[in-house]
Amino acid sequence: MIRVVLSELGMETVGESSSLLAQAGRISDRARAMERDGFFRGVHRTLAVARAHYSTFDLEAVSGGYPLGYTEEQLEGFDAMAANYAGILAANLEDEEEEPTPNPSPAED
Repeated sequence: MIRVVLSELGMETVGESSSLLAQAGRISDRARAMERDGFFRGVHRTLAVARAHYSTFDLEAVSGGYPLGYTEEQLEGFDAMAANYAGILAANLEDEEEEPTPNPSPAED
């Protein structure tokens, strides 16, 4: 069973059962790394989509997180307002991952 989990996580199995137990300890580390990678990819794609829509979108300012001066209630309101749209964007980006649509080249004169 450990071999199957290691294989699914893209981890190589080395040796016999005693080393398999040692490798099993690395499974949670690999799962955390995969979660971090997925989170990064989602944030990256979201920033890219926002920048594609708004040429003056300030990536540096947004990368600093929420701006100062808002109350916790206001920030929770922003989160609640964005939740539905986050689900829509996530579904759209997931669809693009499955079937990438080529970006047409601009017409040359």
